[in-house]
Parts: sequence; structure tokens; C-alpha cells
Amino acid sequence: MTAKQYMNRARHLDGVIHDKRLQRKSLYDSLTGITQNYESDGAQSTKDPHKFDKLAELDSLIDSQINEWLNVLIEITDTISKVQDERQRRVLTLYYTVKDEKTKKPLSWEQVAVELHYSWKQTRRIHAKALQAVEEIIKDEGIL
Repeated sequence: MTAKQYMNRARHLDGVIHDKRLQRKSLYDSLTGITQNYESDGAQSTKDPHKFDKLAELDSLIDSQINEWLNVLIEITDTISKVQDERQRRVLTLYYTVKDEKTKKPLSWEQVAVELHYSWKQTRRIHAKALQAVEEIIKDEGIL
């Protein structure tokens, strides 16, 4: 795995965590939805009395997956903190771990450049050097 692949896990995992949270909400909504049953005498019944047990089991599985991914994000954030150059750390942090407030998506290169008051080209140059620093860190620490 290259340094770029190592770092890109943070951007990918952000989307995965978001998807898992949506999955949890969707499943909860579908299992707790209320429907009128005209065939009964008014007493509530369910075809599957254990559906909430299954929901709890699935919820636990989703939680464990989210925790695994969050641990990867913590590892990546820790690696970024070990990069010595401040500009390189800022580029890595903004590009890999920060979301746009409006869209809730990771920042684009243009947004990172605007935030840092650099040109897009200069931001990419700093990023290339930052990836070299990350490569050294992950090799020195035996992460890969």
C-alpha cells in the first residue's frame, strides 16, 4: 500500500460510515413503521415478534464496523500529526479529514487551496511532499 492509498482510506471511510448510519436509520424506520391492520380485532400483533432483537443485533454489528473504521481514522490522524512541516500537515488534514460544512463531503483540492490561501498547483506540490513524509513515517513505524 502506498502512502496515498493509506491516506485515501480516510476519505473512503467517511463515506462508508455515512452509508452505515443511513442503513441503520432506514432499517429502524422500516421496522418501526406503523400500519393499520383491518383484519384484527384491534389488538396489535406482529408477524415477527423477534424483529427488534434482530434490529439490535444488526445495530450492534453496524456499531462495531463504525468503530473499526473510526480506529483507522484515528490512526491516519495520528500519522498526520507526525508530519513535521506545518503546511504539509494542514494540507493532509484538510484534504483527508475535514468535510465541507454545507455538503458534508470531503473538501476538494480547490477548497483546500482557498482555505490555505495557496494556488491549486502549490497545494498539490505541498501534498506530494506531504505524501513523501507520510511514506517515511509509515515505513519507520512498520505500519505497512
